[in-house]
Amino acid sequence: MIAALFAATLALLNPPDPQSPTPTPRDPAWERLVAAKKQFQRDFCAIMADQYPEMKILIELSRDLQLAYIDAHSERFYHLLQNHPDRIVRTKGLSAFTNFRWEDSDEHRLLESNPEYRRYTEQVKKLRETNDGHPLWPEARKRFASLRQSQAYSKLQQEFEKARAEVEQLLARHPDDETTPSESLLDSGS
Repeated sequence: MIAALFAATLALLNPPDPQSPTPTPRDPAWERLVAAKKQFQRDFCAIMADQYPEMKILIELSRDLQLAYIDAHSERFYHLLQNHPDRIVRTKGLSAFTNFRWEDSDEHRLLESNPEYRRYTEQVKKLRETNDGHPLWPEARKRFASLRQSQAYSKLQQEFEKARAEVEQLLARHPDDETTPSESLLDSGS
């Protein structure tokens, strides 16, 4: 009771700033895909570090670079979802969903308005320079390729494909309602 009264009083004393942008609702399909991509990168890093402990620093650096790419791409997605939702294509599969049109004006606007995105892009730049310039990078690329033949990688890839299928199912739903396309046809009398 006291906590509710305190929360109500605090809300009255600190009303929301009308100039603050309304937070964009999270997209379930996008969030599932991002979680799967991040988990894949973390697990792949663990497999690589176990196999090649002498390259652990570079392996972790590469993982951090991929995670920063994912975060930056996610900021782009939500920017478009809020400002140009017509560029988010849900009806043509996962590839069309993730490979949205991104323009220079979008990049400029997001860099100007979003400190998180600026941080991610700066992080990507620094990590890419360090990663690509690392003396062990050419050897690491060879080892990455050889590890793709392993059973551990195969299992990891299967888990990721399962998550991708879940995202495809989420995309198959109508975005504005929870019915499936076949349920909609039944309801319309077709």
